[in-house]
Amino acid sequence: MDGSIRREILAAYEASRKELPPVGEVRARPNVSRLASLSHGRARPRGLLARATRRRVLNLSTAVVEAGPEAWRLVAPALEGDRESLHQLRSLTRSGVELNRLRKAPSRGASGSGSGSRAGSASRSPGLPDPSCDGTPDERFYLLQLIEFTRSTSGHSEAIPEGIQLRISRRMTSRLGLFAHRGESYRITVSQRLFRPGLEAILWDTVKHELAHLADLVTSPDRRTSHGPRWREWARRLGARPERLCSLQEARAIRLRNGAATDGPGRGLTYPPEVARWLAERSG
Repeated sequence: MDGSIRREILAAYEASRKELPPVGEVRARPNVSRLASLSHGRARPRGLLARATRRRVLNLSTAVVEAGPEAWRLVAPALEGDRESLHQLRSLTRSGVELNRLRKAPSRGASGSGSGSRAGSASRSPGLPDPSCDGTPDERFYLLQLIEFTRSTSGHSEAIPEGIQLRISRRMTSRLGLFAHRGESYRITVSQRLFRPGLEAILWDTVKHELAHLADLVTSPDRRTSHGPRWREWARRLGARPERLCSLQEARAIRLRNGAATDGPGRGLTYPPEVARWLAERSG
């Protein structure tokens, strides 16, 4: 961790703590179970003197460190039991925690199945297995940010549940995306072919297309989704093209970009302008 960042975190902790003791050190850990905790650091002296000279350490998940000053100011109140601060801290670090989880234990399991160019049909058995994923951590994080942006800014967060399984498939060549569900488990799969510079707009539209299926399913009385009027209305609300198939221009662009010499999928991607502005505002 950079020394200047460490000092800023310590200053934010000191300015916001009320009951907690001061700390003399900050450590970043890629854990997924705890966002923050206090512990005693190791001391050089031995014996009884060691107990008196040990400095307290503020242990932070890397998700908190990467979330920036807004999150750092919430750490001490959250540790002191302020529920609102803890809620805000979890909200700010949700994407980073999920990325840490993906890095620590990549998901394995069977993928959902379905029909159509983008959307899959629902299965009757309860629960979906954890999805295998061909995407890199950067690609998965990129996809996660698109989902979080939509949930946070669309005004329809109730129709986009948390905990969506995300999968990137290099074998998906006949579709751009796929939505599947079993019971209360939901999965969105996106073709890895879309994770190339120049295809960001198509990738973004595909994500919104699949999220429209999710919203349609969650809000429909019969727990079904198709490319019918309900789905088309949700696609318009979320900003996706209300069409089942990609256009000929999009198909041509995908073929060209996948045939071009690049550094590989996921390299050089830029966020859509509205998502980039939202990320900048979150980071302060």
